[in-house]
Amino acid sequence: MIRPKNVGLIVASVVLAFEVVAMIAPGLLTTHSPVSANASQVLLPPSSTHWLGTEANGVDMFSRIVYATRTDLLIALICVAVAMVAGGLLGVFAGYVRNFLSEGLMRLLDFLQSFPIFILALAFVAIRGQSRLNVMIVLSLLFIPVIARLVRAEALATSEKAYVRISRHLGVGARKVMLGHVLPNSLGSSVIQMSVNAGLAVLLTADLGFIGAGVRPPTPEWGADAASGAQQLLIGKWWASVFPGVAIILTVWALSYLSIWFGNRFIAHRSRPRTRIGAAS
Repeated sequence: MIRPKNVGLIVASVVLAFEVVAMIAPGLLTTHSPVSANASQVLLPPSSTHWLGTEANGVDMFSRIVYATRTDLLIALICVAVAMVAGGLLGVFAGYVRNFLSEGLMRLLDFLQSFPIFILALAFVAIRGQSRLNVMIVLSLLFIPVIARLVRAEALATSEKAYVRISRHLGVGARKVMLGHVLPNSLGSSVIQMSVNAGLAVLLTADLGFIGAGVRPPTPEWGADAASGAQQLLIGKWWASVFPGVAIILTVWALSYLSIWFGNRFIAHRSRPRTRIGAAS
């Protein structure tokens, strides 16, 4: 029997499972082209042929939403992975070494974190043009400082543990201590933060697409499609804008829900009392 408190977890898991399939093999979910225009099928309402209707160029909306998963969710996952690797290494270095170089590194990360994301995105677009790569660079620069700060905070505590001090006294090199002992034990909070960042990356990718600073058209992308469909709202053709927005909302909600769920489990695991060997039963 499904418990009420597990309904949200099941729905979030189903949403993300569907989107993973859409990202890997979108052709399994739809047979319509996500880019081929058809002047005879412009702005058709939802029907059995076009489940979510068609947009201003006659393209099937369901196909565009499915294929847009390859843009929005893939960008989010890549950015989170890059931020996890780069931020983790920078954070463990800053937390273990603790010298003027590590302090300068953290001040640089502070500067990057304070830089307005949209100004940075517009600057990249103006210099290099619209592309997935530019969006990934901008979002990675946004998330690397977040992960680095979390890892540094845990690395500061981990580096004072007995097993780390013993390793240093035994003459183990600093690189081996950082990568072998400090880093693996400093990733707890940042792993949870990954799913939060993934949801934020999806939202920011859509925001950049909405203002025209995202990927280059006619690549399917939820934010750009919502912006394009918004022009049709005044004439009652709501589906062209609403359904891409729903896709954004569901994705961000699912990722946020799972991050909270895993976060609660992680906190409960850490706070669980450990039974010491030799303690009275």
